Amino acid sequence: MLKTILICAGLLVIQPIASNIELGALQADATFSGKAMTCFNTTARPVGGVGASFFKVSSARSLVAHLDSMNNFSGFGHGDDETASAQFDTMQVALRRLIWITPWLGSRTSATDGTFSMTISPIDSLLVVGYADMEDEPYVYDYKIMPGLASTSFILDMSRGQCGF
Repeated sequence: MLKTILICAGLLVIQPIASNIELGALQADATFSGKAMTCFNTTARPVGGVGASFFKVSSARSLVAHLDSMNNFSGFGHGDDETASAQFDTMQVALRRLIWITPWLGSRTSATDGTFSMTISPIDSLLVVGYADMEDEPYVYDYKIMPGLASTSFILDMSRGQCGF
């Protein structure tokens, strides 16, 4: 009888602990392999020196919203490109700030062949933001939102869609 009581008491203690184990603790780590690419005429080229920052989407909602607003910016091509450039420059400065103040999982810099990778514990969804400072091209960034549960590879299109990656 005492043995049965001790076993039941032990199960009452173990069950809440087991139910609090996070998803990541039950799965193997996931590796996210990226390549930063651009193009020159029709030739694809890797981009070295791109800072790739990794974020848990649920912890980076304001960064995601800002990236969406940059994607939907419609100021260019409407006659006053100087005003549009100034507005987009302001958005670019805010992007840099948000990248630095948002809690991140880590950061990598792409090698000369454009490659980078990050291994993390699995999470629901992952945001990867690639950013480069290039004098002749002021808006060199791209981002991907993807499931964070399994290893995957992806391309950051530093041409902002001009290359069709």
